[in-house]
Amino acid sequence: MRKLAFVVAALLIPGAATAQDSLMETACFDGHSYELWRTEGPISWSDARSRATYLGAQLVTIASVAENGFVTELAARYDQFDETGAIPLSGSDSEQDGTWIWTTGEPMQFSAWRRGEPNGGARENAIELCVRRKCRAGSWNDISDNLRFRHFVVEYPDSGC
Repeated sequence: MRKLAFVVAALLIPGAATAQDSLMETACFDGHSYELWRTEGPISWSDARSRATYLGAQLVTIASVAENGFVTELAARYDQFDETGAIPLSGSDSEQDGTWIWTTGEPMQFSAWRRGEPNGGARENAIELCVRRKCRAGSWNDISDNLRFRHFVVEYPDSGC
């Protein structure tokens, strides 16, 4: 039934999860449930956010050093990682440049910016979590929406897992 819903969503909702998206792993941390997804083809930060919303979840938010490490490890378990070596986080400063908030509306009380970041000004309004290759695992980088990802992590807060 879930696969049928993906097919219908792919036809009706731009950026929605599709039957070609693969659920790679489900995990729990601090009462929240997380799912790591792999997409058929590269998608933008906005598309990843739309897919998370369609699934009834949100792109992952990070509230602590421990959660940052957990999400980094979850995503890093897969050797066939895309060329970016990163996953999108739900943070954005698109409403006010330089004021980073989670797309859930929560203020960002924890951050793990890599050295010199954020540095994109009005051009880079989204966040990626570095998992491997291009930057130190666990660090954050501000990005433009045209950067493409093959993996994303969704979070179901208060899932009780």
